[in-house]
Amino acid sequence: MICWNVRGLNKHARCLEVGAHLKKLQVSCLALLETRVKINNSKIVRKRLGFDWEFIDNYEHHINGRIWLAWNPNIWSITPIEKTEQLVHSDVYTNTGNLSHHLIIVYAQNQINNRRSLWQDLGRIRSWFTWSNKQIANPISSRIDRALVNADWYRGFPNSSVEVLNPHIYDHDPLTIKMYSHQTIKKIKHRFKFLNCIAGHADYLHVLRANWNQHNLGNPMEQFWKNLYKLQYSVKGLTWQMTEGIRNLKTLCQNVKFWTDEVLKNTELEENILQQKLKCDWITLGDGNNAYFYANLKSKNKQIQIKELEDAQGNRLTEQKDIELEQEGAQLNREQQESLIVPVTEAEIWQAINSMGDNKAPGCTEQ
Repeated sequence: MICWNVRGLNKHARCLEVGAHLKKLQVSCLALLETRVKINNSKIVRKRLGFDWEFIDNYEHHINGRIWLAWNPNIWSITPIEKTEQLVHSDVYTNTGNLSHHLIIVYAQNQINNRRSLWQDLGRIRSWFTWSNKQIANPISSRIDRALVNADWYRGFPNSSVEVLNPHIYDHDPLTIKMYSHQTIKKIKHRFKFLNCIAGHADYLHVLRANWNQHNLGNPMEQFWKNLYKLQYSVKGLTWQMTEGIRNLKTLCQNVKFWTDEVLKNTELEENILQQKLKCDWITLGDGNNAYFYANLKSKNKQIQIKELEDAQGNRLTEQKDIELEQEGAQLNREQQESLIVPVTEAEIWQAINSMGDNKAPGCTEQ
């Protein structure tokens, strides 16, 4: 299906060009917006498009027929449900009579005030909210009904979803939970994304040169694109190698737990042996011998204290404040002090920006 804002189809040449382009695309269903064609000329313009198809429009709500919906009757059967100035809502069936999907074509007004009716119509057709007060003058909607599941549910039904249905005469919308098996929904193919850590792989430069030196046909831009496209598959292989540890993280965590238990067991065994060999009472004094550790720490702190100090003139300093003044050492002269407050140059700014990592971005802080 194609949805296209054609911005007018009254000109004969433009109409033929649009029809020829749509035939190249081999579409079976299309929506044309902003045709600017009056209802009297609609049949002539549709014939110029070259499609012997069925059409739905909203001329009864706007003089220019702002929305045209067309389809190949050999493939689809479309039944209109609701039409307004800004939307056309339909049910789409296959040629076998099975409901395929619901289709809403929207061409909104530019003014906000005119769009309010569109939001109300869309909310009524397929609401994100689950409750409303059913008032037209002062409408209020809220999402107060929810479906809650636990981790076991997600493991059993990873592709399940919740759909909000039409409330009909009630103020609350019914919720339907759709449960899909693992095989029901096809896995989405994700787009390629280059991870910065791949540049640190030992074989990255070798793979890059091997792919880039291949000869490709076309102009320089096309050759560049083909090199990048081929490089994706090689980089994916490197990514798979580097992320093997992440995929095996559960096994690695189990191994860490096993070896941690081994370390604790052997540490306890070592303490028992030392207690017997050295006949030390401190080994039984606390969890992990913390009491003995802190006693030794206090002893070391006393050893590093400076109680007396002799200055360059041979005077013996015993007061703590005199010792601290002597430890301060040389001071900055006036020239050195002024160099710390000179304005930052453009060269220094450029050097700072270039020194930033690949995952960082320069910014500003408002005062």
